[in-house]
Amino acid sequence: MQVQNKAIAHMKSFLKYTLATVFGVFIALLMLGVLLFFTVLGLVSSKTHQTVTVKDNSVLELHLDYTITERSQADFLSFFSPDGENKSMGLDKILLVLEQAKNDPKIKGILMHTNVTGTGYATIQEIRNALMKFKSNGKFIYTTAPYYDEKNYYLASVADSIFIEPSGNI
Repeated sequence: MQVQNKAIAHMKSFLKYTLATVFGVFIALLMLGVLLFFTVLGLVSSKTHQTVTVKDNSVLELHLDYTITERSQADFLSFFSPDGENKSMGLDKILLVLEQAKNDPKIKGILMHTNVTGTGYATIQEIRNALMKFKSNGKFIYTTAPYYDEKNYYLASVADSIFIEPSGNI
Protein backbone atom coordinates (compact mmCIF):
# COMPACT_ATOMS: atom_id res chain seq x y z
CA MET A 1 0.00 0.00 0.00
CA GLN A 2 2.81 2.31 0.88
CA VAL A 3 4.43 1.69 -2.52
CA GLN A 4 1.17 2.55 -4.21
CA ASN A 5 0.90 5.82 -2.27
CA LYS A 6 4.49 6.71 -3.23
CA ALA A 7 3.73 5.93 -6.88
CA ILE A 8 0.62 8.10 -6.78
CA ALA A 9 2.56 10.92 -5.11
CA HIS A 10 5.28 10.67 -7.77
CA MET A 11 2.63 10.67 -10.51
CA LYS A 12 0.96 13.78 -9.06
CA SER A 13 4.34 15.51 -8.79
CA PHE A 14 5.20 14.52 -12.38
CA LEU A 15 1.88 15.81 -13.72
CA LYS A 16 2.20 19.06 -11.73
CA TYR A 17 5.67 19.80 -13.14
CA THR A 18 4.72 18.71 -16.66
CA LEU A 19 1.68 21.00 -16.72
CA ALA A 20 3.74 23.86 -15.29
CA THR A 21 6.34 23.35 -18.03
CA VAL A 22 3.71 23.23 -20.78
CA PHE A 23 2.07 26.37 -19.41
CA GLY A 24 5.47 28.12 -19.22
CA VAL A 25 6.29 27.20 -22.82
CA PHE A 26 2.86 28.45 -23.92
CA ILE A 27 3.41 31.81 -22.16
CA ALA A 28 6.91 32.14 -23.67
CA LEU A 29 5.62 31.42 -27.19
CA LEU A 30 2.78 33.89 -26.71
CA MET A 31 5.23 36.61 -25.64
CA LEU A 32 7.53 35.80 -28.58
CA GLY A 33 4.56 36.04 -30.96
CA VAL A 34 3.57 39.44 -29.58
CA LEU A 35 7.16 40.67 -29.91
CA LEU A 36 7.38 39.41 -33.49
CA PHE A 37 4.03 41.03 -34.34
CA PHE A 38 5.16 44.45 -33.11
CA THR A 39 8.54 44.09 -34.86
CA VAL A 40 6.86 43.35 -38.20
CA LEU A 41 4.36 46.15 -37.62
CA GLY A 42 7.25 48.55 -37.03
CA LEU A 43 9.03 47.39 -40.19
CA VAL A 44 5.90 47.78 -42.29
CA SER A 45 5.09 51.24 -40.96
CA SER A 46 8.66 52.46 -41.43
CA LYS A 47 8.67 51.27 -45.06
CA THR A 48 5.33 52.83 -45.99
CA HIS A 49 5.94 56.28 -44.55
CA GLN A 50 9.15 57.17 -46.36
CA THR A 51 9.19 60.66 -47.80
CA VAL A 52 11.17 61.38 -50.93
CA THR A 53 12.49 64.88 -51.53
CA VAL A 54 13.53 65.77 -55.05
CA LYS A 55 16.30 68.33 -55.49
CA ASP A 56 16.58 70.69 -58.44
CA ASN A 57 18.05 69.24 -61.67
CA SER A 58 17.47 65.65 -60.54
CA VAL A 59 17.62 62.57 -62.73
CA LEU A 60 15.18 59.74 -62.06
CA GLU A 61 16.99 56.41 -61.96
CA LEU A 62 14.53 53.84 -63.27
CA HIS A 63 15.44 50.17 -62.78
CA LEU A 64 13.50 47.92 -65.12
CA ASP A 65 15.63 44.85 -64.52
CA TYR A 66 13.00 42.57 -63.01
CA THR A 67 9.67 41.03 -63.92
CA ILE A 68 6.94 43.60 -64.46
CA THR A 69 3.48 42.48 -63.40
CA GLU A 70 0.22 44.14 -64.36
CA ARG A 71 -0.53 45.39 -60.85
CA SER A 72 1.61 46.04 -57.81
CA GLN A 73 1.07 43.71 -54.91
CA ALA A 74 1.92 44.25 -51.27
CA ASP A 75 4.54 41.58 -50.77
CA PHE A 76 4.83 40.89 -47.05
CA LEU A 77 8.07 38.93 -47.42
CA SER A 78 9.81 41.73 -49.36
CA PHE A 79 10.31 43.54 -46.04
CA PHE A 80 12.72 40.78 -45.07
CA SER A 81 14.75 40.73 -48.29
CA PRO A 82 18.42 41.71 -47.81
CA ASP A 83 18.36 44.60 -50.26
CA GLY A 84 14.87 45.74 -49.26
CA GLU A 85 13.61 45.81 -52.83
CA ASN A 86 10.87 43.91 -54.54
CA LYS A 87 11.94 41.66 -57.37
CA SER A 88 8.86 42.62 -59.34
CA MET A 89 6.92 45.82 -59.77
CA GLY A 90 3.49 46.53 -61.13
CA LEU A 91 2.90 48.36 -64.37
CA ASP A 92 0.47 50.64 -62.51
CA LYS A 93 3.26 51.88 -60.23
CA ILE A 94 5.73 52.42 -63.09
CA LEU A 95 3.20 54.44 -65.09
CA LEU A 96 2.32 56.51 -61.99
CA VAL A 97 6.00 57.28 -61.31
CA LEU A 98 6.59 58.29 -64.94
CA GLU A 99 3.52 60.56 -64.90
CA GLN A 100 4.66 62.23 -61.68
CA ALA A 101 8.19 62.65 -63.04
CA LYS A 102 6.85 64.13 -66.29
CA ASN A 103 5.04 66.85 -64.35
CA ASP A 104 7.82 67.51 -61.81
CA PRO A 105 9.92 70.52 -62.90
CA LYS A 106 12.80 69.40 -60.67
CA ILE A 107 13.30 66.18 -62.66
CA LYS A 108 15.24 66.88 -65.85
CA GLY A 109 15.56 63.35 -67.20
CA ILE A 110 15.67 59.61 -66.68
CA LEU A 111 18.53 57.15 -66.47
CA MET A 112 16.89 53.83 -67.27
CA HIS A 113 18.45 50.42 -66.56
CA THR A 114 16.75 47.80 -68.70
CA ASN A 115 16.97 44.04 -68.51
CA VAL A 116 13.31 43.07 -68.51
CA THR A 117 12.55 39.37 -68.59
CA GLY A 118 9.25 37.59 -68.37
CA THR A 119 7.36 40.69 -69.43
CA GLY A 120 5.03 40.83 -72.44
CA TYR A 121 5.23 43.21 -75.38
CA ALA A 122 1.98 44.95 -74.39
CA THR A 123 3.50 45.92 -71.03
CA ILE A 124 6.72 47.07 -72.71
CA GLN A 125 4.66 49.16 -75.15
CA GLU A 126 2.73 50.82 -72.28
CA ILE A 127 5.99 51.77 -70.57
CA ARG A 128 7.47 53.00 -73.86
CA ASN A 129 4.39 55.18 -74.51
CA ALA A 130 4.69 56.68 -71.02
CA LEU A 131 8.39 57.36 -71.66
CA MET A 132 7.50 59.14 -74.93
CA LYS A 133 5.03 61.35 -73.01
CA PHE A 134 7.78 62.06 -70.47
CA LYS A 135 10.13 63.04 -73.30
CA SER A 136 7.49 65.29 -74.91
CA ASN A 137 7.99 67.71 -71.98
CA GLY A 138 11.54 68.41 -73.23
CA LYS A 139 13.21 65.98 -70.83
CA PHE A 140 15.96 63.50 -71.73
CA ILE A 141 16.18 59.72 -71.37
CA TYR A 142 19.40 57.71 -71.26
CA THR A 143 19.34 53.94 -71.06
CA THR A 144 21.86 51.26 -70.24
CA ALA A 145 21.73 47.47 -70.19
CA PRO A 146 24.04 44.47 -70.01
CA TYR A 147 22.60 43.32 -73.35
CA TYR A 148 19.72 44.23 -75.67
CA ASP A 149 17.30 41.63 -76.94
CA GLU A 150 14.23 42.63 -78.96
CA LYS A 151 12.13 43.69 -75.94
CA ASN A 152 14.88 45.64 -74.22
CA TYR A 153 15.95 47.36 -77.45
CA TYR A 154 12.34 48.27 -78.28
CA LEU A 155 12.00 49.83 -74.83
CA ALA A 156 15.38 51.56 -75.14
CA SER A 157 14.61 52.93 -78.62
CA VAL A 158 12.73 55.85 -77.07
CA ALA A 159 15.92 57.05 -75.34
CA ASP A 160 18.16 59.89 -76.49
CA SER A 161 21.27 57.80 -75.86
CA ILE A 162 21.64 54.04 -75.55
CA PHE A 163 24.59 52.56 -73.67
CA ILE A 164 25.68 48.96 -73.39
CA GLU A 165 28.24 47.26 -71.19
CA PRO A 166 31.56 46.55 -72.95
CA SER A 167 30.97 42.78 -72.81
CA GLY A 168 27.32 43.11 -73.84
CA ASN A 169 25.71 42.32 -77.17
CA ILE A 170 22.66 43.19 -79.19
